[in-house]
Amino acid sequence: MNSTTSSTEKNTNKLVSFEICGQAYRLSDYYLGIERNQEALSEHLPTLEEFPYSVRQLKGDLLTHIMDVPVKIVYKGEKSSLGAFLSECREFESQLPLVEEINGLERKFEFIVIFDGVQNKDSHAEIIETFRVFQDLYFTLASARWALIQAHRILHLKSEVDWKDGWEQLWIRASWLNNAIVMYNSCFDKLLQTIWIGTKKYIGYQYESKKKTVTLQRNNLFTTKGLEQVYMACDYDIIQKKLPKVLRKKITGHSNDLKKVRKHANRIKHRGGMRYKGLFPYGNISNLTSRNSYSAAWTKKDDDIDIVIEEVKKYHIAFCELVREVFEFIMDEFKKQGHLTDSPNKVVFSVQKKKTKIGVYKLGKYGAKIEI
Repeated sequence: MNSTTSSTEKNTNKLVSFEICGQAYRLSDYYLGIERNQEALSEHLPTLEEFPYSVRQLKGDLLTHIMDVPVKIVYKGEKSSLGAFLSECREFESQLPLVEEINGLERKFEFIVIFDGVQNKDSHAEIIETFRVFQDLYFTLASARWALIQAHRILHLKSEVDWKDGWEQLWIRASWLNNAIVMYNSCFDKLLQTIWIGTKKYIGYQYESKKKTVTLQRNNLFTTKGLEQVYMACDYDIIQKKLPKVLRKKITGHSNDLKKVRKHANRIKHRGGMRYKGLFPYGNISNLTSRNSYSAAWTKKDDDIDIVIEEVKKYHIAFCELVREVFEFIMDEFKKQGHLTDSPNKVVFSVQKKKTKIGVYKLGKYGAKIEI
């Protein structure tokens, strides 16, 4: 892609530039540096291209070398050394924790099944499917976090995007940010699904499908088609009922915080998309004031990419706290229902009045097996 106006090109070129040994260089100079035989660029170009996607990979001699390189990055008129740039990237990444408690639940627990002729597979299915939704949530949250980290990073030199006019850095960041927003938006829905299944609120729920009334039952969890029906029917209002007051308020409050992220996601998916300052190729906007005239300035609305990134970062931090509280609530519910033992990392799927045999599920190298 190429910019269509010289004014836009000038603005985008000023977003990211370099200062090497006191000499200013545009981003386009960076790409053309070797062709122009500019000594400073040719000397330090390899160092800049060694920047990995994750700054945490920088260590040892390479890190020491980068800290000593006489290169400064100029962003929005402010200069920072490569060392300061690395420190800022690492600091941002450290502010985005993940909820490790919900990762790998199905493998963390030893599953104990108590038989009395017939296994009670209802509790079995609810716990397993709740664990699996938590795992889906973890992966989606991790992907959203990764995309947000890349959006925050102002410099992406290892890229297949071959633009020479300064747009590529902002376009790459905008692409990462848009992906992060859409994934964060879906994370809240997945969190609600853990409550929907884990607290059995789906049971008895009715909805119309193809002129028929569908009533969800526990056996919906026994097939992929039935499970999809349970996911699809997840009802926020029903979930809110009978939840502890404190948790209900937090979910309601977080739902309000979600509105900003959801608004951004709806714009990306349905309403023309996000327009970031310095990226959208506006033409020369006239300011006609005649009553019957149209001014292109009337509908010009851009978002500052750094402000949006900060909004999404705050959302991530608050959302992770909510995930931990929901996880603790659901695990307490399992314990109250007799599905969790006092022994760490053990789950009881069903307890019958008359115990005849006890089976223990153990996850081995090739999957689960029952030992009687």
